[in-house]
Amino acid sequence: MLKKNVGKQEGRMRMMLGVILLALPRMFLFPVWATAVTYVFGLVALITGVLGYCPAWQLFGIDTCHQETSKGGANQIVIPAAVSGHPELKGTINLR
Repeated sequence: MLKKNVGKQEGRMRMMLGVILLALPRMFLFPVWATAVTYVFGLVALITGVLGYCPAWQLFGIDTCHQETSKGGANQIVIPAAVSGHPELKGTINLR
């Protein structure tokens, strides 16, 4: 089973974005390639939101699922040193 790395709030946002992206080509006239791209991004956002798992987040070492219960709450993003490539850039971004 996949370890969840997408928090509840982010999962809800991904699901809403996925539904919007899936509805856009039906509401507006898009070229075939744009419709396909929009459907792919919409499905990826919807599936990752429902499952609570994002392979890209795992690749970069980001885990928003466990940050919601941490001291800072859901208003922080922790940037691991592996993402930035420089240990001095490791830190936390406050979203307030």
